[in-house]
Amino acid sequence: MKSKYTFVYNADLETLLDSLIERLKERISQSSIRENLQFVVFGGGYGRGEGGIYESSNGATLYNDLDFFVLANDDASNADLNEIDSFFATLSQEFSEMVKIDVDFSKAVKVSYASARMDIMSWREMALCRNVVFGDLQSFEKIFILNSDKTEVVESEIMKLAMNRFSGLLYASQKLFEKAEISESDADFIARNINKALFASGDIYLAKSNNLPFKISSRLLEIQRGYYPEDIKIAYKNATDFKAFPKIHFSKSDYEYELKSAFALLKKAYFENKKYLQKRNFKRRIKDFITNIKLLKDFAKFKKLTIFADPKSTLSLIAIELIENAKTLDKSAIADYKNIWNKLS
Repeated sequence: MKSKYTFVYNADLETLLDSLIERLKERISQSSIRENLQFVVFGGGYGRGEGGIYESSNGATLYNDLDFFVLANDDASNADLNEIDSFFATLSQEFSEMVKIDVDFSKAVKVSYASARMDIMSWREMALCRNVVFGDLQSFEKIFILNSDKTEVVESEIMKLAMNRFSGLLYASQKLFEKAEISESDADFIARNINKALFASGDIYLAKSNNLPFKISSRLLEIQRGYYPEDIKIAYKNATDFKAFPKIHFSKSDYEYELKSAFALLKKAYFENKKYLQKRNFKRRIKDFITNIKLLKDFAKFKKLTIFADPKSTLSLIAIELIENAKTLDKSAIADYKNIWNKLS
């Protein structure tokens, strides 16, 4: 039987997510915010039918976060948006306890704002997901689907993806080397970020080829039958397997090897496609220049004083240098890095 939420059908998890969505609809319909709310869209892996199933001695459970996008009417006031955000913040806590993983609702934005940003990967994926759990699906499709199908992912979004995945490997390195033993949560964090880096390595090649399908299963098929490096094909298959059925272990030496391999692959994808990743239009160059001026002192801490480069590219290079010296890093270097990353992500 085909699952609505996961790679492989699991009756208990299907029932759990069906129940959560029904409860979500009910809570919205009984609330005062419904008058200013136009759509709530189920996104992420489970929203597109590619969520993970974590199997342990306690049985099968959900693994990834649940992500919902919240879109308000265009005539909603700032006070209305704040009320919507407050409602979903409460619901997030309640639902997270219900399903034992994080249930995240985006900050409420107006429909016109989201529809004008189909070149941003998160909004594009929301539109292509089409999993509207509140609101009229036909209205949603008229607003979003045609736009998203005609809109390519811009290079700066893929550069941002690379920056975030290098950052994830850096933070995973910190957890790996800062203690003699790793906890269950540390192991989970490390494994997630290793596999996210493997995905990003393949996605960079796909995006450069102007062929980045919506679903992971479709991306894997494109990579396997395309003229892509063999190590990318193997890594993408391994990451897909992990996403479907994540497995966590506690061997520091194994994680050190896996992280080193993922880092080498991401670095290869980055440098082989660097010209593509650094493409920017004039408007983006101006924005980046202003950002670099604001970050001048921050970048100077890492002896990076370039003000005409893409700041995400600069931070990626810093991450690469830090990961290569991860065993001897002090906490202040990580704190300085996170400060810049938080401003750019």
